[in-house]
Amino acid sequence: MRPCSETEFRCGIVCGKTFSCGKHKCSDTCHPGACQTCRQKSKQKCQCGKVEEMRPCSETEFRCGIVCGKTFSCGKHKCEKTCHSGNCGPCPLSLPRRCPCGKEEFSIPCDKPTPTCGRTCGKLMNCGLHHCADRCHNGPCSDCNLSVEKRCRCGSSKKTMLCSKEFTCDKRCNGNRNCFRHRCGRRCCTGDHPECQEICGTRLTCGNHKCASLCHSGPCLPCTEVVEILCACGDSKISVPCGAEKKIYSLNLPPKCLSMCRHPPTCHHASRSRHRCHFGPCPPCKKPCMIKGACGHVCLLKCHDPLPDFPFPEFPPKQNSKKQKSVPPPLQEFQVECPACQEYVNRTCLGNHETRVVTCSSSRDFSCRRPCDNTLTCGNHFCKLECHHVTVPRKIEIDENGWKTVVEISEENSEENLEEISGKNLEGEDTCQKCHLKCQKPRDPPCKHACKKMCHLNPCEPCDFPIKVDCHCGSIRVLVPCHVTHFQDEMVKRLTCGGKCGKLLPKCQHECSDTCHPGPCYSYCNQNVVVKCPCRRRREKWECIEAQKIRQERGEKKDFAFLLKCDSLCEELKREKEAKRRIDDASNEMSTLGSTLESMTSHESTSRSRKREKKTKQVTQEIVVPKRDWTAVTKVLGTLGKVLGMIAA
Repeated sequence: MRPCSETEFRCGIVCGKTFSCGKHKCSDTCHPGACQTCRQKSKQKCQCGKVEEMRPCSETEFRCGIVCGKTFSCGKHKCEKTCHSGNCGPCPLSLPRRCPCGKEEFSIPCDKPTPTCGRTCGKLMNCGLHHCADRCHNGPCSDCNLSVEKRCRCGSSKKTMLCSKEFTCDKRCNGNRNCFRHRCGRRCCTGDHPECQEICGTRLTCGNHKCASLCHSGPCLPCTEVVEILCACGDSKISVPCGAEKKIYSLNLPPKCLSMCRHPPTCHHASRSRHRCHFGPCPPCKKPCMIKGACGHVCLLKCHDPLPDFPFPEFPPKQNSKKQKSVPPPLQEFQVECPACQEYVNRTCLGNHETRVVTCSSSRDFSCRRPCDNTLTCGNHFCKLECHHVTVPRKIEIDENGWKTVVEISEENSEENLEEISGKNLEGEDTCQKCHLKCQKPRDPPCKHACKKMCHLNPCEPCDFPIKVDCHCGSIRVLVPCHVTHFQDEMVKRLTCGGKCGKLLPKCQHECSDTCHPGPCYSYCNQNVVVKCPCRRRREKWECIEAQKIRQERGEKKDFAFLLKCDSLCEELKREKEAKRRIDDASNEMSTLGSTLESMTSHESTSRSRKREKKTKQVTQEIVVPKRDWTAVTKVLGTLGKVLGMIAA
């Protein structure tokens, strides 16, 4: 059961139907339609049965193409048909036959010839225009003898002549032959130009020969010559078509030869390394040189002999090569120049900083590129030059007292070392730098003045630079050496001038009466000071010490002038002054009130006059008239009442 929508259904079983050959069956799986033709072969005979061969089963009809040759039933003639099936049939001459012109039919035995009927032949003659007027006859008709006007083959001329004859003019054809290089040249050409009979002569693709064929159109045929290419020794060769050797030459593909190279060695060795036959120079010799050099070491590098002008065979070979060069003799050891010796030896740098493993041929003098670091004569700095030979080595020694000294180191073989390294005697010459700097050490004790000496090893001397310093009281200036300023006791002695101090005391601001001294003033002040009361009426003279004590007791920070207190008389005088001040203030306020009233009255009168003027001029403008300030008037009147009350009291 399958869905109805699937119209095609294949079971997958082999078909098995027999082909049309009747011998084999279809091997395809289930398929629609007719089976394909049989793809197998079988032995089949032709229709006449003379030939049997293997042929596809699908081709059932097979004819060998041989004439049948069987004798007819008449026994006089044979069948002239090619391979056929069945009987040959009756003899065709025994059937009814027609006369040569075909107008009458005769029934006669097959062994008698066909008779003529005697009528006019009427066949179309070979001219294709006229019919034969002779009686019925055997064989072909005679030529047409009618006179007609004919045009030549090329169509350029006309002429009246016999119909059976061909008319050709004498005009030569200018068209090209099939080679399209040569002209036709025939007379009265019909346009079908004959093939060119000249030799082509075109250079073939091989580049070595020319085309020997008749002249033709299109490309020439390839060259048929064969070229032999030999190896360098001639033992091997290859044959290639002519012209192909150029590609082999361009790709440098000589024939492979298994023979060994026979060229003699060109170096100082007795024999060459074995290698195959080749063109061009032999590969370089890979044997070690083994020539002993002047340093005593044997050269272990590969053979490095110069290559002589040896006549090696070249590929491709030159055709017009000159006379061959003679083979040069092999080189001798004294003719070979070996490169620098590459054996490793230990050598020390110029400054004896390090020992390196270097090649024997390298320079005996070499610098390690480090700074020299030899102590200079100053003892503080070191030589910063690049590693060099040190002629005067130095070191620093310290004695029992801690005093440093720069000492030169003596070397036993210094002269020999100098001669070996530099090649000249440098004894007595210092090759290191010389210190040209001034002393850069910090002072001890420290100060801002630099040491004026050149760079030296031991501590600097005390600084003697004079410094101006004020004495303790500040009245004079004293010159003191710089190093003394670091000693307090010495400075106290040197800065005491012996005069009066004169500084203001911290509590009373009177001058100090002691001699010049360091630090703040602590003496008691015995001078008199004027002391007043706050109203300044009372005055008394006190000692400064007593005034200071009273001020400290009261905790006042004001001046000594107001330490007294006011008495009853002072109070009465204060009241009188206060009453007088009030009367003066009232009179000032009355005068101020009068001036205010006067100004207000004048302002009102002026505003009225302005109104009259504007009305007369009829100017329509809005005028703002200030209102009378009654608040101010009220205040003035109240103040006046208070003043009058005070006067009455």
